[in-house]
Amino acid sequence: MVVEFSEFGSILFYIIILSLGLITIHYADKYNSKFLLWVLIIAYSLIIGLRYGVGRDYYAYESAYDLLSSKNSFAEAKTWYDIEASYIWLCLFVKSIGGKFTLITLFYGFFTTFFYLKGIWYFRKEIRIEWAFLAYTYIFFGSFNTIRQYLAMAIIFFAFRYVIEKKPIRYFIFVAIAAVFHMTAIIAVLIYFYGTKRSWSGIFLRTLNYILPIILIVGTNAIFRLVQSLGGLRVEGYSVSVHFGFGIFIQIAMLYLFKWNVQKETNSLLSNDDKFYFVDQILTISTILCILDYTLGDASRIRNYFSTIEMIAMASFASTIFPNNSEDEFPKITYGDAFLLAYHFMFLVMSFINRDMTIYPYRFIL
Repeated sequence: MVVEFSEFGSILFYIIILSLGLITIHYADKYNSKFLLWVLIIAYSLIIGLRYGVGRDYYAYESAYDLLSSKNSFAEAKTWYDIEASYIWLCLFVKSIGGKFTLITLFYGFFTTFFYLKGIWYFRKEIRIEWAFLAYTYIFFGSFNTIRQYLAMAIIFFAFRYVIEKKPIRYFIFVAIAAVFHMTAIIAVLIYFYGTKRSWSGIFLRTLNYILPIILIVGTNAIFRLVQSLGGLRVEGYSVSVHFGFGIFIQIAMLYLFKWNVQKETNSLLSNDDKFYFVDQILTISTILCILDYTLGDASRIRNYFSTIEMIAMASFASTIFPNNSEDEFPKITYGDAFLLAYHFMFLVMSFINRDMTIYPYRFIL
């Protein structure tokens, strides 16, 4: 049975679940409760996984499932639909156990939610976790749509800990796993070198650390065309576009506030040098890529693998103002808080009014 909310009811539903999510993550952090964290993971997984017809790509993935699951073998299915092998195998597995497409959305919903919230939990001692959760809500709505890449992004975000802890083998294993679900995740290999390579001084080192890899990424279009011309290969669907928008100013303001807190020696991430350096480096790269704002063909925005760190950077503003060990339940609103409130409010409103997101009316299967 499918239950559908009205548009107003859908917005009210989202506001309620976001509010309850904030309360849950607050007390999970306050009492170091893994149980409450798991309650939140399961609840949000069910909201994503049990939806019906919600999300721009929902019906496209459902049609792909119907087509792929009708084939008798992986080889036959692969010839009919060009998509990562993981999705084909998952469709065939669900069919073999007599399941329906809802099992696919539950699978992606659970693991996307799990990896993101566990990733946020890793930074909780250096951030105000409620702010990070608010930032996660944009990903929550986004995961209604591009489910394959959002799972890959979640896996990379979770694996950031292995960059900070300088465990390259574990990190690259997770990159490989993410690439199984979306091929663009392979670009996240660069994050390890950005996040561990120290280059605080020296123009040459800074150029290598920031500029050269970005040129290589943006130059992918030219590289593909060169390979095509030399080898006679057919390579289509790759392009690079550059444009500017209001989001760039928001991004630059975020980077400025983060570095301004550092100059004031109030950024909570300074208590952990490795975590701070990683967030600073990846946030800087994300800002540069935001200014370029390029897309690599049908592979979506490569910047997404860098920009997830913004959840942590923004949450570090608040934790310097309202530390986790504060007993004041109602802290004063400062400029940093005001920026974050305006930022989150703007993007939540955009999520609610943007019809292309197709997040409402919300329907779910009982």
